[in-house]
Amino acid sequence: MLTAEDEAWRRGRTEGTSARLDDILQTAGLDPAHPATQVGLAAYREFWEPHTFTHPNIPEVWEWLRDNGIRVGVLSNTIWSRDYHREIFERDGLEAYQRYQIEHEEQILAPGDAFPLVHKLLGLNNRLPGEARVEGILLSRNSADTGLRVFNAIKHYGLDITRAAFTKGEPTSRYVPAFGAHLFLSADTGDVRRALDDVGKGVAYSEKAG
Repeated sequence: MLTAEDEAWRRGRTEGTSARLDDILQTAGLDPAHPATQVGLAAYREFWEPHTFTHPNIPEVWEWLRDNGIRVGVLSNTIWSRDYHREIFERDGLEAYQRYQIEHEEQILAPGDAFPLVHKLLGLNNRLPGEARVEGILLSRNSADTGLRVFNAIKHYGLDITRAAFTKGEPTSRYVPAFGAHLFLSADTGDVRRALDDVGKGVAYSEKAG
């Protein structure tokens, strides 16, 4: 495991590439989904958690730098997943998460769990004759202020998505009927269950549903 992690960091330093924790586990011959691996990851996260808290003086320092016209660039290249980073921001408050998204709006987001399926579904429009048969609609728990970063990513990956709703932390499932959606994709099993309860028909799908 340590050898695989050292190799990932070496590539980051010499080749400018990034790595995911799942990639490192698989290189080490470990199954990320195996229960024993999950126990080890839980202990690993517990070890690192004290180092994820921001010093209370940091917001004041950053605000002073910004007010005085001093721009500071921060490169974050960690092996943790985007979901883990989101958990930290949610733990520290939604405002911190929103501020982070706004400050990094020019930094392209990595594809999410549902990206391969969404990309293929939208690709059907190029294969079928006549008007577009598939429309992608973005439902996001982000605020509208953070939407620019999301749409920058949509444009970057060439996805034909023009309609969206930003719920500012509220469940996204309640917007499914309003958009007339037939397929609801979410990595949040709670949202999936709510969509099934609220809509009562159609299909709901979750990458993390057991």
